[in-house]
Amino acid sequence: MEVIRISEENAADFSGYIDNDIQSCLSRRFFRGIGTVDDNSSPVGAFVYELLGQNNDESVRSRIHSMKANDDAAKDLLMSEYQSGITEEDAEESFYELEDEEADAFFKSRGFDSERIESDEIECCVSDLDGITKRLGGSKLPSYITDISEISLIKYRTFLKKAFVHGQFGSLEDIAYLPINWFDRELSSCSMADGKIDGMFLVHRSPSGILTPCLLFTMGIDSKKNLRLLLVSTILKVTTLCPGETRVRIRRRNSMIRNITDKLFPEKKGAEIFFGKRSEWNGD
Repeated sequence: MEVIRISEENAADFSGYIDNDIQSCLSRRFFRGIGTVDDNSSPVGAFVYELLGQNNDESVRSRIHSMKANDDAAKDLLMSEYQSGITEEDAEESFYELEDEEADAFFKSRGFDSERIESDEIECCVSDLDGITKRLGGSKLPSYITDISEISLIKYRTFLKKAFVHGQFGSLEDIAYLPINWFDRELSSCSMADGKIDGMFLVHRSPSGILTPCLLFTMGIDSKKNLRLLLVSTILKVTTLCPGETRVRIRRRNSMIRNITDKLFPEKKGAEIFFGKRSEWNGD
């Protein structure tokens, strides 16, 4: 048995160990995939993690997204390779947020501290969005609210740079490296002023069809008004273009997003998950 690197080129070979949504992230700059294969080069396990803190002065952390293997020997080999990888990347901490009790037990046996918490993520269906536009003040939109399919790449990048200056990266730390087509160009919206973007609501559609809001940020004198209009615009498009059973996954990453979700979905709670972490760096 040996360990190999998993990339977008060979990710399909590990489809029994990595779901399609996580596979689609392996092309992203800070995602890492490692796999184990047997003597016949057949996959027997996979491990995917993401390095956080690479773009700022914060310490580097590793978020474990998935780990699955046929047996303990494959898991141990994956864990050993993972340890080497994060050591090279100077990661100071590993953590995970998983519902998988078996994976949690394995990580606890490898030195992770774990607790049950409510997830920061909530899920709803498109059918749950019906009527929200009325609560937000109606569905009539001005002409300066448009799809991102109608804007140039230069304008998109220029707005992102302004957002970064304000410390706005949304839920994706690597958003600066993602192409515009990572986001659904029909469902995502932006507001325009004097030919420039002054607000944006970016939504990603995963291979499994789950919709994930990734960035909601507005600036300028009409910031609060445009924030509401972008919400209305995207909700209208989602309810028009997507089946009612389509899942929407929202990460309540800050107080603004939490306040919005508390108002729009007062009954929604995050799933109970295992949150585990382990220190990886002792210093010199």
